[in-house]
Amino acid sequence: MVRLFFALGCLISSFNLYASDASVTWTAVFDNIQPRDSDVTQQYCISHTPTVMVTTIDQITSQSGVKTLNGLTVKYHNYSSDIKDGLLFITVNANVSGVDEQGPWSQKMKLFEQSLSEEDEGVTWAVWSTASCKGSFIGTPTTGKMMKNSNEKMSPSISIITLGVDDLSSATTFYKKGLGLPYSSHSNDNVSFFDLNGAWLGLFQKEALAEGANVKNDGAGFSGVTLAHNVPSKEGVDRILKLAESAGAEITKPAKDTFWGGYSGYFSDVDGYLWEVAWNPHFTMNE
Repeated sequence: MVRLFFALGCLISSFNLYASDASVTWTAVFDNIQPRDSDVTQQYCISHTPTVMVTTIDQITSQSGVKTLNGLTVKYHNYSSDIKDGLLFITVNANVSGVDEQGPWSQKMKLFEQSLSEEDEGVTWAVWSTASCKGSFIGTPTTGKMMKNSNEKMSPSISIITLGVDDLSSATTFYKKGLGLPYSSHSNDNVSFFDLNGAWLGLFQKEALAEGANVKNDGAGFSGVTLAHNVPSKEGVDRILKLAESAGAEITKPAKDTFWGGYSGYFSDVDGYLWEVAWNPHFTMNE
C-alpha cells in the first residue's frame, strides 16, 4: 500500500532546519491510530484523530490553527529541538479539537520527531500521542520551494484521489455498495475513503474541497480529467461497466476495441466523474 503520511511535526522540524517559506504546502494522513488503553475504542481514536490536512507553515503556526479534512482543528503551541550526533530531535506540543455526539471536545497532542539528516529535505519520522490514543507518521513537504537539491524529482506515485461531490451520502453509497470498493475506517461524516490497493480514493463535499484548495466552485461540464480502472480481460471490462450501470452510473461510451489494441468503455458516476474501464494487453494488471 502506497500511503502519504503526515502530521503537524514535520512542519515544525522543517521550519527549524530550513528557511521558512509561506509558499510550501503540506498534505497529510495520520496513520497507525490505536487506543492507549482498553477503556478507549478504536473507533473513538479514529474519529478524534486528524486524517487529511493541507496547510502552510504560516497556517500551522498561527493561533487559529488548521482545519483538517475530517472537521477537526489542530493548533500549534510550542516546541523544543535538540541535535545529537547529527540527528535532529523535536518535541511538539499541540492541541486537537472538534465536536462529537457529546458536544465540543479538546485534547492535547504531543509529537516526538526525528529528522535523519539535512539530505532528507524536510522528511520527518515521528510518533504522536494524546491522553487516549497514539500513532505514527512520516511527514513530507508536498509543494512549494522546499527542495534544496535542484535534481530532486517527484516520486512517481499518486497517494490520494479526492473527488468533490454534491451529496456525500449518495456518492459513498455508489462506491461502497454499488461498486463494492473497500470502505476505510478513516472515513467519517465529513469524508469517505476507499482502499484502491496502492492508493486511496477520497470523497469530500465539493464546496468545501474547492474552499480548501482556494479556488471557486463554479466549474461545469467536462473537467479535463478522467479516472481509469484496468482489468485483465475484455470480459472484465463488460462486467465492471454493467456493475456501474446497475449502481446508477451512466454509460457514456459502451466498451469496444480501441486503436491502441485494447478494449475499453466509459461510465459517469453519480456526480459526473468519468471512469474509463479498460483491458490493455500491453500492461499486466490485477483485477
